[in-house]
Amino acid sequence: AVLWLTYLGIEPYIRRFSPDSLIGWTRLLGGRWRDPQVASDVLLGVSAGLGMTLLYGVHNLIPPLLGQVEPMPLRPADSLVLLGASFNIGRILSQVGGAISAGMLAVAGVVAVLLLVKRKWLAQLVASAIYVWVVISGMFPAGTPVLDVVIGFGIILVWTGVILHGGLLATVVAISTHFILLRAPITLDISSWRGTPGLTYLLIVGCIGLGAAYMARYAQAGARAPERLSRVPSV
Repeated sequence: AVLWLTYLGIEPYIRRFSPDSLIGWTRLLGGRWRDPQVASDVLLGVSAGLGMTLLYGVHNLIPPLLGQVEPMPLRPADSLVLLGASFNIGRILSQVGGAISAGMLAVAGVVAVLLLVKRKWLAQLVASAIYVWVVISGMFPAGTPVLDVVIGFGIILVWTGVILHGGLLATVVAISTHFILLRAPITLDISSWRGTPGLTYLLIVGCIGLGAAYMARYAQAGARAPERLSRVPSV
């Protein structure tokens, strides 16, 4: 109900000032799951979410390269993932719900900035400078304020770029992917207790991305087939 009220509140403004950002989202809500625009937006969102998460992980790799002490671990593993697959799926769905709300509000904010500055590249920089302080609040361990701002600005720069060039659906998918992977107990040690739950999270995100890539290519090929047939000369 909260998400629906949020959407009803901001949708008229977005539709008026940035209608292109709602194309994929509207088609998805209309049940056009195999639409190439929907698949492309989902693929863009997953890719952006992976990029944002990689930037987040780079935070603790930079200080040792510069001869400084490695910061505290970014985020402790959640032992509750041991409760089973149903719990993990529930956590993923809850992250998606939060991402929808955050994505809607972020799109409305960036569109408002775009109305003021008129240019997309400038709107991306201004919006990123505004949002970065919200992003880094409680996100990184204390002790590296300059690095926090740099990494946080890079993360939010990717996200605002998706908002301006990908639209609402790509924005929601990007932040969903980022939220899911931030809370995933990912490890390279498969024998660890985090191994199986971590692979579950990665497989879900990977299947969504690969499925979107397949659907985008399959739908586009299907759309071109009637055009090719129409060009065949009749006997």
